[in-house]
Amino acid sequence: MKKKMILLLPLILIELLSNSVAFSQCGGTGFNIGTQWGSKLLVYNCNSTFLCHQFVRLYYESNCEKPTWNNLMNSICSWDPNQYDSPDSYYYDLNTYIKVAEQYANIARYQRRLCGYDHSQVKDSQYPSKYISKYGQDGPVVGHDIHNSTYDISCPGEPSDYTYYYYLGKITGSSQITSTSPVYFSVNSNAGITYSWTVTPLGIVSLSNSSTSNVKVTPIQNGTVTLTLTATTNVGGSISQSKTLTVSIPPSISGNYDNAGYYNQNLLTVNRVSVGGVFIRVSCPGATTYTWQKTSGNINAYLVPGPTASFNMTTGGTITILITAKNGSTTLTSKSVTFYN
Repeated sequence: MKKKMILLLPLILIELLSNSVAFSQCGGTGFNIGTQWGSKLLVYNCNSTFLCHQFVRLYYESNCEKPTWNNLMNSICSWDPNQYDSPDSYYYDLNTYIKVAEQYANIARYQRRLCGYDHSQVKDSQYPSKYISKYGQDGPVVGHDIHNSTYDISCPGEPSDYTYYYYLGKITGSSQITSTSPVYFSVNSNAGITYSWTVTPLGIVSLSNSSTSNVKVTPIQNGTVTLTLTATTNVGGSISQSKTLTVSIPPSISGNYDNAGYYNQNLLTVNRVSVGGVFIRVSCPGATTYTWQKTSGNINAYLVPGPTASFNMTTGGTITILITAKNGSTTLTSKSVTFYN
């Protein structure tokens, strides 16, 4: 028993010291921090001068290390306005945060009008039953239950005037689309939020999964579009975000061919054909001329510049042709195709 007490003493001292730090470094004011209030000091250095609403933005928008219920820190990042869009705005006025029902929230805000309090707290990322908040401009960062911050404890009466928010984040994804492959754009997913993606003008891209947090965008042609997300909730939350996308797909050669009574067969990279004549047609946006060059194979072919070419396939024959599309003297793109029997 004596050995167990000796082992426990350092832990007890640490808990007591953490509370004393809250008093000594935060203006000597008691903040009701301790096990008797279900709270814990999470950052020993209480010299960061920013408000609880700014702490919410720092917690979700910065790359700083974040305190959690079991991750106590010596200090926390300073509030650097240069790192934030609209640095003078509080989170609840931004279109990256949306009001949600309590069960879907990761932020709680309340205005205790009786005592003049307006306070915000974030849900602990590792311990969802706990919340974290910064007490005042010069106060400490504290972990506590949702209704057990010092403001709840020091203000008489039941907690009231709560509103809940969720950090949706900015639309992620590159604004430059440079291939024909689909690309995805997303925000944070939440079951309590309804998502609706739209795009203007129409005809440049198509959308799939437009009622989810992760929309699929498929390019159709080059141009510039505005991708817009509208997010709503059943408690009156509504925000809208937009992102400008530029579609700039390099030109590509497409075509078809005729062979053995089959017409307009899609021109692939490798094409199996029958014995006999093969007639090829190609096109490429912006091209004014095409050149054809045999690069390998046992088929003889006389290939001249232009949008068409032909040769005669023999039994067991093969030929690979490099097609180059040009606009004047400028090469736009090239494509290698193989035919075999």
